[in-house]
Amino acid sequence: MKVGSTPSLPQAVEPTPEMENAAQGIESMFIDAMMQAMRSESEDNEFSLNNSASKMYQSMLDSEYAEIASRTKSLGISQQIIDYWLSQQYNQKR
Repeated sequence: MKVGSTPSLPQAVEPTPEMENAAQGIESMFIDAMMQAMRSESEDNEFSLNNSASKMYQSMLDSEYAEIASRTKSLGISQQIIDYWLSQQYNQKR
């Protein structure tokens, strides 16, 4: 087995739609938190709008970007979560 790879599971173990939705939601929350942390560390400049409405809009836009990124599975976090859950189910059945 390669370092960093997930253990191979029997073909009978498949993720349920509920698992996929939950993993996608977790990935979306993680990406959103990461974007909020990055946004809080960036400095304002003379062109940035620094009022509550623009901050709220930016927060909503970041949340939407996080949702889109999790739907496209571009980071692969949701797949890692599903693989972990499935491996835990497989180990509990043994």
